[in-house]
Order: sequence, then C-alpha cells, then structure tokens
Amino acid sequence: MLFPGPPQLGRGIVVVGAPPAAYADAPVTRIDSSVTTDEHRLALTVDRLHRLWAARTPHVVVLGTDNDALRRPETTTAAPWELGGGFTFLTERLH
Repeated sequence: MLFPGPPQLGRGIVVVGAPPAAYADAPVTRIDSSVTTDEHRLALTVDRLHRLWAARTPHVVVLGTDNDALRRPETTTAAPWELGGGFTFLTERLH
C-alpha cells in the first residue's frame, strides 16, 4: 500500500463504493442499515474501528447508509448515574 506520510499515521479512509487501489490489502468495514439498526453489531463495529484507529492500521470504511442519519443527535432520558462510566452513544461515536 502506498500512502502519503509515515506509516504510523494509519491513513484510514471513508468511501462510498469501491476503495482505491492503494487500499486493496486494507481491512474493510461496511456500514449499512444492518449495522446501524442492530445495537450489538453497532457496538462491535465501533469497537473494531476504534482498535484499527488506535493501532494506526490503514483501513477502509465503506459507507452504505445515509451519512445524515449518522449525524442525528442521540438522546436518553436516563439519569447520568444510571448510565455508568462506560456509557456512550454508539451512533455518535461511529460517526
């Protein structure tokens, strides 16, 4: 794979459609309605992307859903102390 800059930067990309040839060997994560509508799959996907980012692994995210849907603010009516220290809005984190 050929990327600008040092390999420690990782250089992950988000595409709609096929990834560029330089990313042919990179791991691919597909984001579509099967991910965004299933809490368990969403959590696994967010965790996978975080691990790839933290390891600075070049990777491809293929966006197969409406990006505006990922931008919608998430809310909860639960009190903060009920959520626990590890709580996160998964769709917000994915975006």
